[in-house]
Amino acid sequence: MPSKVLLVHVDNNEESGDRVRIAASLANRLGAVLIGSAAAQIQPPIGDPSGYIDGSLVELEREDVERELAEAGTQFQQVAGTVQAGTEWRSGIVLPNLALAQDARSADLLIIGRSSSDNRGVYRTPSAGDLVMEIGRPLLLVPEGLTELNLERVLVAWKDTRETRRAVLDALPLLALAKEVVVLAVRENEDDDEERIGAEDVSAYLQRHGINSHASCTPLQASSVVDEILNQADTLNADLIVAGAYGRGRLREWIFGGVTSTLLAQTPKACLLSH
Repeated sequence: MPSKVLLVHVDNNEESGDRVRIAASLANRLGAVLIGSAAAQIQPPIGDPSGYIDGSLVELEREDVERELAEAGTQFQQVAGTVQAGTEWRSGIVLPNLALAQDARSADLLIIGRSSSDNRGVYRTPSAGDLVMEIGRPLLLVPEGLTELNLERVLVAWKDTRETRRAVLDALPLLALAKEVVVLAVRENEDDDEERIGAEDVSAYLQRHGINSHASCTPLQASSVVDEILNQADTLNADLIVAGAYGRGRLREWIFGGVTSTLLAQTPKACLLSH
């Protein structure tokens, strides 16, 4: 099914403006409505040794939060005004992850930034790892400094798992915009041909959906699978990497495998992840 509603996280910094521009461009290419969502929570001030907290400090923090949300809303309306199918704005004084997880029920795709200059943690900045595992929607991670997403070439990091199969399905609307899609299988065992067969099957599936796709199976030559994926993405000059997100929860924290962890936190390319 085509993506008809996109959801983008917005805050009041320059990085966010680039992200909204990318989201607006995608919305127009997909004929989708764009929802902007901003959220920030009041960070409790540190009390004195007796536990007393000055109420005026809480009020000042609230005023800061309200100002930031208003500035984010102004930025969104200025940048996203070109979206032909329309826009919607949502904001609230709440933890960003809670707001985005709730708003994701209204959208086909959530778009957030990979990094932020804000140092106030969960009070201002969403956690991509938590979101991708919990929202039941694909997550498009936009790295800092990226100003456009052309989708000329897309790399699908293929591994025959439920998560990757889900990611390929979720990515179909974006893959349909690409001029070239490469389904990459990294072969860790030279005697194992299953990954190549799987990549070829997926490429054929995409071709049946009218997507220009071909399979590539490469031996592991880099120090790790994720490094091999990134090397191949650089060689292809890929605009986007599509991959499954793998993790398991423990004590309310997600523990990720090496590929997922790197794609979430470090990769200088846009990534679409799905769980």
